[in-house]
Amino acid sequence: MSRCSELPTAVTGYLALGEALAAQKRFAEAKSYFQRSLPVLERVLGSESRSFALALRAYARLLKDER
Repeated sequence: MSRCSELPTAVTGYLALGEALAAQKRFAEAKSYFQRSLPVLERVLGSESRSFALALRAYARLLKDER
């Protein structure tokens, strides 16, 4: 079983919602979803995983755009 398949469905949903809300400039709501999903991604996939890095990059983009 791959490590990505171990992710709870909610985590992938939270990431998708976070990205969608950020695209709509609903930053406070988007931030909440990223903050819920990033710790789980890091714990399950590890801080060196590509998926975690991409999610972290999307969160960084949100923080930049929020300013």
